[in-house]
Amino acid sequence: MPESRLGVPRLAVIVGLAGVTLGVGLGRSGRLTYHEAFVAQGAREMIAGGDLVVPRVDGRPWLEKPPLAIWLVALAGRVAGGVSEAAARAPSAVAAALLALGVATLAARRFDATVGLLAGLVQATSAWTVIRGRLAEADMLLACLMTWTVVAFDRLRNEGPGRDRWRRAFFAGLGLTALAKGIGFGAVLVGAVAAVVLAWDRDREGARRLRSLEGWALAAALALAWPALVMSRLPRAFDLWTLHVADRLAARPEHFTGGPWWQYGPAVLWQVLPWTPLALVGAWRSLARAVHDRGGGDRLLWAWAVAPIALLSLATVKNAHYAIHALPPWSVWTAL
Repeated sequence: MPESRLGVPRLAVIVGLAGVTLGVGLGRSGRLTYHEAFVAQGAREMIAGGDLVVPRVDGRPWLEKPPLAIWLVALAGRVAGGVSEAAARAPSAVAAALLALGVATLAARRFDATVGLLAGLVQATSAWTVIRGRLAEADMLLACLMTWTVVAFDRLRNEGPGRDRWRRAFFAGLGLTALAKGIGFGAVLVGAVAAVVLAWDRDREGARRLRSLEGWALAAALALAWPALVMSRLPRAFDLWTLHVADRLAARPEHFTGGPWWQYGPAVLWQVLPWTPLALVGAWRSLARAVHDRGGGDRLLWAWAVAPIALLSLATVKNAHYAIHALPPWSVWTAL
């Protein structure tokens, strides 16, 4: 029987490579971008003012995004003695490394430890990991949370001992995604992956394990606690958040830029570089297995790669980096 545990040596190799691709020159790779500057300044003012609920930039509430990125940068700034460029980018770099470990963990369990090791190494060196993992933005934090939530979903479907622990982790992950990118965004993408693979496998038992009042209450509490606290102090925040959602779905957005329906196709292919050719070969072979292998790992990979892109393509407003939430399977396909 193939070995399915990565073990400390393999994990150390993945972490070591991620440390090189993500950590070297982290604070010297250029000035903070427009989006990074809001996170870094919000963290500085959070440290100075002590208000953990309402982030502020130039003394004014900044509620365009949830606070997870600012919280983590503020924590890094506390530890480092100030919010430097390196401290601001460190949480994203750590999240990217943890994401690589999540991909490796899933691949090792579903295929074998060698595939898991290779998938983790590919993940740590893919273009999107190196680019997004070195930016003080929320995208890599969400990608990391989504990856480990999918790992937990896969475990709760199939694991014997420890299944309840993985179920709690799944619902906690669903809730925490709201703190990275807003209520519903990450949870809907993960939910789409779960729904597709459960339907494809006709897995009624797996669906039954998701019927947990305690679990859904946990997810809701984690997702809604911060917005509720903010609205208790700033009721008009709700108008801002609904504008963000409605305008992205509107036929003619007024505040954001739309994109063609095919935008995510090229975005996927270039963000997986330099591994795109190998990943395409692995994806084709994986699809051939997925057609016949009920309950296999290949169906999970395809559900993860396709369902989020399909949902994101329905929105009028599209951004190439949104596709990263469907890219972890490409690392596994490369390894296969």
